[in-house]
Amino acid sequence: GATAVHPTSFGADAPSYMPAVAVGEFTKLSLGTTAAGTEVSVWYLPGGATDATTGTQNLLGAFDFYEQTLGTYLFGGEVGSVSANWGGGDYGGMEHHPYWHVSSGSMYHEITHAHEAAHGWYGNGVRIGCWEDFVLSEGTTTYLAARGLASQGYDAWPEYECSLKYTCEQANTVALPDDSCNVIDIISHPLWGPAPYYKGAYFYRGVAMVIGEAALDVALGEFYAAHAAGSARMQDMIDHLKSKADTAGAAQIDQLVSDWLRSTACPVDPATLCL
Repeated sequence: GATAVHPTSFGADAPSYMPAVAVGEFTKLSLGTTAAGTEVSVWYLPGGATDATTGTQNLLGAFDFYEQTLGTYLFGGEVGSVSANWGGGDYGGMEHHPYWHVSSGSMYHEITHAHEAAHGWYGNGVRIGCWEDFVLSEGTTTYLAARGLASQGYDAWPEYECSLKYTCEQANTVALPDDSCNVIDIISHPLWGPAPYYKGAYFYRGVAMVIGEAALDVALGEFYAAHAAGSARMQDMIDHLKSKADTAGAAQIDQLVSDWLRSTACPVDPATLCL
């Protein structure tokens, strides 16, 4: 029969969109326990075992990477992906924690699982101060998903390149609007699309090229420690990243902000992407 998967407590302040309940004929598969003692599992629907196993084969390792790199997970000792029957399409996921939802048609997709898991640190652990800061949630977690999967030998960037091409050609907008706060209606604004995800991820990738990938890992962990269970703005993150660079590096980060976040035009030729 049907069972309900939902948290009974959270352990820390959380955004209002984080709680959720999933009801279905679930089978729970434990993926193991991280070094910090967090049990990671996946709950799948009838007929979904193969996709669930494929999509979560690196989830335990990615979650362990987040804990070891960014800091303590705030929302309990058991976490995992829950298959959500949203009509069977490849619709991605939602950052409900500690049991994040992945559409039943996306359960095969490793990046979706890693992305939703990373929201435990950014998007949920550190909440966005305003809807205009959407990139602080989605761009950061898109980058972190690539880092977490890379720690397990999986390269997400070829797929990201194709998503960036689509974004630049068909769904482009400024990833970080002006410094206003909650002026926009996120659901009807162009920001509600792929630009914050992929332009944001490429912004962070550029920062990693300036200060070093390991130094960026440290900086993201420091920012999480400073703002966990609270909110922040993307400009706070930018200022923090610039503080990790020398004068020339800070100027390069400013240019990355202009190129990837504040400009509509993509700083790459989409025709050269995803070949």
